[in-house]
Amino acid sequence: MSCVVKSEGDVVHVVGEMTIYDIAAIRTELLNVILQQPNPVLDLSAVTEFDTAGLQLVFMAQRVCAQHEKLLRFGPMSEAVEATWRLLHLAMQGTMVGAADT
Repeated sequence: MSCVVKSEGDVVHVVGEMTIYDIAAIRTELLNVILQQPNPVLDLSAVTEFDTAGLQLVFMAQRVCAQHEKLLRFGPMSEAVEATWRLLHLAMQGTMVGAADT
């Protein structure tokens, strides 16, 4: 399965796999869609596979947003995303948005 990026208001949804095999194909699209939003929220709840390449893309998106004076907030995350964060002992950097806020 590949990865699809779509937006709904400020929320940018990523659906599918965010692995080393998919990142090159979605990198530009994801960054462009995020930057089009005035208050971007990244929803990773439909990500089925997530590895360190996906993590690097998330960090890159945060950095690009900061360069454009935007705060990238995080919406729901799938178990695959949360498992990678836990495995690497990372704390979420950025603002989490509760389900009621998205």
